[in-house]
Amino acid sequence: RGVDERAPYPPRFHDPCSESKALAEQLALKANGGDGLLTCALRPYLLYGPRDPRFVPRLIASARRRRLHVIGDGCSEASLLYVENAGMAHLLACDALNAKRAAGQAYFIADGPPVVFWDWVNALLRQLGLPPAKRRVPTFLATGLACCSERWHTLLKRAGEVLPRVQRVDRHPPGSDARGQGGGDIGLQLRGAGQAHLD
Repeated sequence: RGVDERAPYPPRFHDPCSESKALAEQLALKANGGDGLLTCALRPYLLYGPRDPRFVPRLIASARRRRLHVIGDGCSEASLLYVENAGMAHLLACDALNAKRAAGQAYFIADGPPVVFWDWVNALLRQLGLPPAKRRVPTFLATGLACCSERWHTLLKRAGEVLPRVQRVDRHPPGSDARGQGGGDIGLQLRGAGQAHLD
């Protein structure tokens, strides 16, 4: 909450995926202006929508097996992004780059304000006729289990498993570097699934 594009990158990352995304973003932004190349960075958080191979299918599978547990007090917030809105954000960013309004900047993209994650999950489960997640796991215990799961996954590399069964998620989205190259407003607003416009 209260983090914008000017926030620095976290001092360390919990997983190689987050770290590699931050490194790629830094390289892309550094390339801005070289040989007439204009770049910006778009930062989605939780993508959902058709052909999602992991996020929603894993939630549903866990709910069906009655293994979906609320972490902590259930009030944590998340920024969600429908996949078609992600595509529209790329088109709008391209237009903004052509108008020289987004060059060298980073932008968080989301459907709207953050939502209470477990309220969103339980609404989805109700739509699918599945029982809501009610059982709770304290945050400290979930974090410990995730650390063990990540290490176990790294050591054993189970066949076909791309991600550990339980893992930590970086709470701090990769902000711009400490020199304050924050994005500001290119007028990108996403309004529900499939609706976007550039102000």
